[in-house]
Amino acid sequence: MADLPVLYSFRRCPYAMRARLALAYSQQQVQLREVVLRNKPRAMLDVSPKGRCRFWCYRTAE
Repeated sequence: MADLPVLYSFRRCPYAMRARLALAYSQQQVQLREVVLRNKPRAMLDVSPKGRCRFWCYRTAE
C-alpha cells in the first residue's frame, strides 16, 4: 500500500466527493486520507503549502 497514490480529501467538499466517486467508479486504488481542515497534517502541507484539500499526490523516490 506504500506505493499507492494518496488522495487528500475533505468529507463534505463537493469536489472531493466527485473525485472519490470517479475513483470508485474507475476502480482505482488509492490511499485516502480524510483531512480535518482545522488540523491539517504536516505531510499534506509539505506537498501543498496553501493547504487546500482534494488533491492527488504521487509518491516519489527520495
